[in-house]
Amino acid sequence: MLLRNLHIGAAAIHIISCVLSVVLHVNYMTDLTLPKHTYVRDNITGIDTLTTHEKVLEQNAMVWISSNEAFTFFSHLIAVFYLSRDPSSRKYESLRRAVEYSLTAGILQVALVMGTGDVSVHDVIFLLMINGVLQVIGYVIDRLKDKPTERMILLASGFVLLASEIQYVLLSSLRLEGIKLDYFIVMGVFYALFYISFGVVKLFPTDKEDEIYILMSVTSKVTLSWLLIGNVFEGLKELGETTDPDFTTFDWRALQWGVILLSVLGLAIGIPVILNRDVSTAEMDKQLQVKQFKNLRY
Repeated sequence: MLLRNLHIGAAAIHIISCVLSVVLHVNYMTDLTLPKHTYVRDNITGIDTLTTHEKVLEQNAMVWISSNEAFTFFSHLIAVFYLSRDPSSRKYESLRRAVEYSLTAGILQVALVMGTGDVSVHDVIFLLMINGVLQVIGYVIDRLKDKPTERMILLASGFVLLASEIQYVLLSSLRLEGIKLDYFIVMGVFYALFYISFGVVKLFPTDKEDEIYILMSVTSKVTLSWLLIGNVFEGLKELGETTDPDFTTFDWRALQWGVILLSVLGLAIGIPVILNRDVSTAEMDKQLQVKQFKNLRY
């Protein structure tokens, strides 16, 4: 069964990515902050406001990436379990996907922002909550297959929410000084393309939507995770910093482009294969029915 086999392959890829990201954990901490506004009176300018950001908690973006990969791995294992027991359990895919993405898509976005610098606590909550709402909208859209008007209204609302997330992540990734921006721009572009593509799939309903989402999920999460990891170590290298153990000597740019190339090829080849498999399977079923009819005649 194609769906189950894709889940098995995705689970294997994500557990490997998770283990490798854990091996690479270094003490690269990001502060979660809360703004504090202090009102002061100046004899010249009058009342003024001094805003500072107080540290609330320290977090490691790589820990969030590893957690994201681990959650995704277990989600695919759950799918393998129920599909192995009953192939008709495909009906649970939409719900499983909504629950998984409610966690993983938001966690990955937060990790991308953390990788660029300190983050406000309310920004983290903003990203996680909007992502959760987006997944609920996606699940409801799946339940409204025969109601195109309602689907389009929800799709439009979802794209507006997604646009607000994308602009925040992109602006956070592009407001950097002291290190090169080029690969952070690459990361931001791929982030926007990947997340928009999940919504685009909803515009063109197909019986193979579940399979396509698995392929897109693997490529997007792995690509964005390793783009960020590579950017962290290359950024440290540019600043003359080393890690313990030292991973800054590795050619992270080559790895990043390798992952991007594999992802692009995977999508370019995998999606047509999945869609054509649908056609070939239907043709085989038709031929089987004809053969059975002939056997009945004789």
